[in-house]
Amino acid sequence: MKTLRHTLIALLTLVGLSGCTHNDGDIGIWFGTWMVEDITGGAADFELDHPMDRGKYYFQFQSNMCTVMYIDTRHNQLVDYGTWSEDGDKMTISFPDQDVAYNLLLDQLAQGSTDNTFHFVVNRQSDQRVQLVCTNVWGDELTLHLHKQ
Repeated sequence: MKTLRHTLIALLTLVGLSGCTHNDGDIGIWFGTWMVEDITGGAADFELDHPMDRGKYYFQFQSNMCTVMYIDTRHNQLVDYGTWSEDGDKMTISFPDQDVAYNLLLDQLAQGSTDNTFHFVVNRQSDQRVQLVCTNVWGDELTLHLHKQ
């Protein structure tokens, strides 16, 4: 009986220690999924929910990989994969595939850019809310308002 008890305790401890992991270490608050609540700035505020576009946009971060995803009301997905890095309040997201299938969000940010790299200034409001501010190639400052899911 004593052996069974020790075996169960060891097994439960092993399961408990292996249940929660982060690949390639802790990346802080960025780990996980962030929904784009809205984008402001530019010539006119960009509406994410105009009649032709009723889906949702998401950023996902893990290790140095970034996913920008659009999900429409029928749950179809358009996904772009890239890499990201952060240095203080600066973030860079790069899509190495030059044929990236720009979704409406990335197209709005690029506005004529050809290198598929986006530079942001990060304004943290809390661990759950962040603003990413970028300037497109025409000098329009755009602010993405993100909320952690």
